[in-house]
Amino acid sequence: MKLLSGFEPSKVSEGIAAFTVLVIAIGWAVTLLYLRDSREHEMAQVMRSNANLARAFEEHTIRTIKQIDQLVLLVSAQYQVQGAKLDLARFMREAGANPELVVIVAVLDPRGNAVVTNTPAPSANVADRDHFKFHASTDSGKLFIGQAVMGRLGGRWLMPMSRRINKADGSFGGAVSIGVDPFYFSNFYRDVDLGRDGVVTLGGRDGFIRARLSTKAAAGQDVRNTAIVNALERSAEGSMVFTSILDGITRVWSYRGLKDYPLYVAVGVSEREALASYDGNSRTARIAAGVVTAVILLFCGWLLRLDAREQRARRTLAMSEQRLSAMLDSIPDPAWLKDAEGRFLAVNRAYAHKRGVEPDAVIGKTVHDFLPADIAAKSTAEEEQVLRTGERLRVERHLFVTGGPDWYDVIKLPIKDARGRVTGIVCIGRDITESRAAKAEVEALNATLKQRADELQFANQELESFSYSVAHDLRTPLRAIHGYSTIVAQKYGAQLGAEGASFLERIRAGASRMAELIEALLDLARVGRTQLRLKQIDLSNVVRAHAAQLKQEQPTRPVEIAIADGIVVKGDAALLQVVVCNLLDNAWKFTCERDPARIEFGLVLCDGTPTCFVRDNGVGFDERNASMLFRPFSRLHGPNEFGGHGVGLATVKRILQRHGQHVWAESESGRGATFYFTVTLVSAPEALRAQPAGNSAAT
Repeated sequence: MKLLSGFEPSKVSEGIAAFTVLVIAIGWAVTLLYLRDSREHEMAQVMRSNANLARAFEEHTIRTIKQIDQLVLLVSAQYQVQGAKLDLARFMREAGANPELVVIVAVLDPRGNAVVTNTPAPSANVADRDHFKFHASTDSGKLFIGQAVMGRLGGRWLMPMSRRINKADGSFGGAVSIGVDPFYFSNFYRDVDLGRDGVVTLGGRDGFIRARLSTKAAAGQDVRNTAIVNALERSAEGSMVFTSILDGITRVWSYRGLKDYPLYVAVGVSEREALASYDGNSRTARIAAGVVTAVILLFCGWLLRLDAREQRARRTLAMSEQRLSAMLDSIPDPAWLKDAEGRFLAVNRAYAHKRGVEPDAVIGKTVHDFLPADIAAKSTAEEEQVLRTGERLRVERHLFVTGGPDWYDVIKLPIKDARGRVTGIVCIGRDITESRAAKAEVEALNATLKQRADELQFANQELESFSYSVAHDLRTPLRAIHGYSTIVAQKYGAQLGAEGASFLERIRAGASRMAELIEALLDLARVGRTQLRLKQIDLSNVVRAHAAQLKQEQPTRPVEIAIADGIVVKGDAALLQVVVCNLLDNAWKFTCERDPARIEFGLVLCDGTPTCFVRDNGVGFDERNASMLFRPFSRLHGPNEFGGHGVGLATVKRILQRHGQHVWAESESGRGATFYFTVTLVSAPEALRAQPAGNSAAT
């Protein structure tokens, strides 16, 4: 057997090779056994940790259910005494019920109607619910825990817990039902670090999820015939590894069935995350084993090849030259090697093609044989700098090739010997002619765009100044029209007759209307001319003050105004006051036909952006015409229906645009309207910060 040309292995060499194979095999066997034991140990630790969390979850859940059961019994007892007069809301407060847990409490009559609840929600019938059917047919004397359902009284996910009410003769008299937030149980462990894909689940033995906390909360999923539900039939507690049918993630699970209740708790940790430490150790161990194996193989190879070093060196040199040539030719860009005197040692085919010559025609020559004297001198100076400093150099310059001069990005790197001395240079040039042209074109376009933007800004300023001047100058003739028409009416009214007086009154009314429009137009123009003075403003106080003024002007109007407290924003106080006053005036105006009218001011988050809103129950508008709202002098209602000039909302939009904010509206005709505008929020109560809002197109 020949391992290398000219090298005959001896018996000792064969023994060394066999011994090397044996040592490597034993080393890898030990490594794999260690990794298997480490994985089992890591998995056992994860299961113990999950089991402890499941036990704590179980205890917390049982305590919570017992608290609910106690509340059910107390409500049942009070209802037996007070009947329909029972004030459940007050009773629950006095009983210390946790509002985050208890969503709704209801006493149901034998027909399933809610006769007493703790909320002002309209009554509902739950005769078709499983918990009511159970109590109607069975007197178990125990607390019934139903599946998570969407509540009809509260409109949110609930887990009903109920007991039967018996009449004096023992017949069915209804039930007491408490709808609890199923996510209260799992949210208790939201701060527990279970990893990104960790899960805490409260489920029923019937195979339906009550509450599941993962990357998002969920309830009501059907998980029958899954591993945990099937395992509960054999054992009340345990641990296992399986893939969830809900999200396809493989987890390490620990579960516990709740004693005396048809529920179970489960804690799951992503197998990938749980074994992350093991995976790291496994990679390290494999790398270490691989390194040891490589060292052993290298040592063995060194022993076997010791007497063939000279022959291998000659063969390696020839192969190196071949590889260098192949490597250069594999580079798509022009590449070349030079010695310390600047002579070409090698060039690739791309370089020769660009020069329009054969590679052999370049070897041994210098740049002075190809380039003009000035360019050749500059190239030589660059190469001397690389030889002198031993550092790479990157330049952009012309290479005179076939077809004319092109721009190239040239990198020049020093070639060093074993002692670190620079013995030559390797160069690679990339054609950047097109990219430089594109860059120059982009710069020219940017300059043109900037010039157009400056021209547009100047034109807008001129237009704004013109509109301001025109509107200002129109007030004088309008005052003359109005004044002289008033004099005519006073002095010659009797001679004009009824029709003439009517015409004259129309002239005066038109002049007044035009004066109001001009004043509104001036206000709109002033918005663009006023310098912003930014500071902190309590918008809640501004809204409250203007609402008080509106009520003072019309004290007999039945209007409910709800104002959220503590909304502090940053902006120009005078301009933002114009914004909220315009929006409140609109709401006040368009709710004049409502009894009672309701206006609300508050704060929500819209796509994570703090957003104030003004909501009313007025006449509303068709959302298909929403884009017209913020145009100057555009009105969705006739002047005979509601007053106004059609400039207020345009002013609101202009002010908010100057603040870098947006405004939009949502409505249904006849069902009120809501106007949203974004703000730079300084502070607000946390309860307001947490309220989300739907997405809408901003203006």
